[in-house]
Amino acid sequence: MVDHYAEAIAALPEPPVLVGHSFGGLFVQVLLDRGLGAAGVAVHSAAPRGVPVTQPSPVRAVAGILARPANRSRAVPLPLPRFRRDFAHTLSQEQAVAAHERYVTPETGRIFFESALAPLTSRRRSPFTVDFAKADRAPLLLVGGGLDRIVPASLNRANHRRYRSGTVDYAKFAERTHWTIAQDGWEDVAAHITGWIERHVRP
Repeated sequence: MVDHYAEAIAALPEPPVLVGHSFGGLFVQVLLDRGLGAAGVAVHSAAPRGVPVTQPSPVRAVAGILARPANRSRAVPLPLPRFRRDFAHTLSQEQAVAAHERYVTPETGRIFFESALAPLTSRRRSPFTVDFAKADRAPLLLVGGGLDRIVPASLNRANHRRYRSGTVDYAKFAERTHWTIAQDGWEDVAAHITGWIERHVRP
């Protein structure tokens, strides 16, 4: 998946600003590590290799997927009760049902297994490896949410602290869940991201 994005980015006439959410945020970090992009924004990003996941809520969120080895080679659904519990716990039942019907699609199971096995995989073989000391990486903004149960803000903060070079900033929004991109008030997050991009990317 990252290779596919890398090919598309390399074909563009100029480096774009990369923005991704959840695993997409992790893809942004890996793509910047490859020297792609004018800047990157990782919104509630999954953790790269080397950032341990010690919080119970993200472990609980993926435990059911990892418990079935066959899920590694198929798409896995996100049932409404789990969506409501882990993604949209600030929505009413009616709102959660509507959001689930409109937005939620099955996800590739393989990515969850690769993420879970990253600590046991060599740096060279793991697709989630990032060189935290890379000196010439484009600017990166990590965005966390105080109510996120899939990727807690503390995990995003730990991710931020692993970087040892370059421009890497962190912003936490206390009332945001993992559903932040569609949650009421998304405009405030978008405005912060837009302002950060304008400060770090030359027109």
